[in-house]
Amino acid sequence: MKLSSIAALADGHLSPGAFESENAADLAERKSLLGKKGSVVPVRVQEDVDLLISAARIARLCDLYARGDLSIVALAYLADAAQLSERSTFSDESCIDFLAEFTDPEVNGIFTAARAREIAHALAAHT
Repeated sequence: MKLSSIAALADGHLSPGAFESENAADLAERKSLLGKKGSVVPVRVQEDVDLLISAARIARLCDLYARGDLSIVALAYLADAAQLSERSTFSDESCIDFLAEFTDPEVNGIFTAARAREIAHALAAHT
């Protein structure tokens, strides 16, 4: 997964469908492995740009997920990719915490559309 693709998706320059198509093989692998207890799910990141995770980008990703335009598998994968990348930075601590909620449902619980709307609303109130 390219960091530039995450940025383009979060900025509205790449559609969720195009994003998921671009990453179809990695997302299919992730989906198949998530159902297997004890499996290791690889995260492949192409650090082609510096990626700033901002409140606006988190809110947009939450909106896409809450509307059903972006799958939970894609959301979790991009969150893992952003967190693992040395070229990712965060505009503030809350962005780190919110992004972490998108990942591993076994650790963080199921990320729901309702929670996505809560986060988007909270971030909109602070911008």
